[in-house]
Amino acid sequence: MYKHYIRLDSENWIIKAFSDGFPEEILETDILLRETDQRHFYLGDFIFSPSLFEGSQPKYRYINNEIITEIKPLTREQKLIPIRSTRNEMLKASDIYMLEDYPVTAEQKVKVLNYRTALRDLTLTVDINNPIYPILEL
Repeated sequence: MYKHYIRLDSENWIIKAFSDGFPEEILETDILLRETDQRHFYLGDFIFSPSLFEGSQPKYRYINNEIITEIKPLTREQKLIPIRSTRNEMLKASDIYMLEDYPVTAEQKVKVLNYRTALRDLTLTVDINNPIYPILEL
């Protein structure tokens, strides 16, 4: 018989699932789900060797002796990663306007400076679920 265990994080998200049929250190805090003649891990009746994560986020939770499927919400910092990446590309694209010999008027230069400031400040004020990026209008 093989024992199937799960390991939880501090919020009861399943972060590891394994069988003692394979070399794995069993911690005191690991939870024994079942004993079976199946060597490979089954999370539920029909979930064989599941991927426990959706990207980097856990997708199974163990609450009141039940496995619940839900995806752990991204933190604000995690949601800001693609926003920062887009913002950085926009800053990079506007670098050319900052060159001293690039032909822009003083008024246009102020618009570019304001645009770049708005881009830099974006992560402080952005709605992370619906980011709206500033537009450079010269």
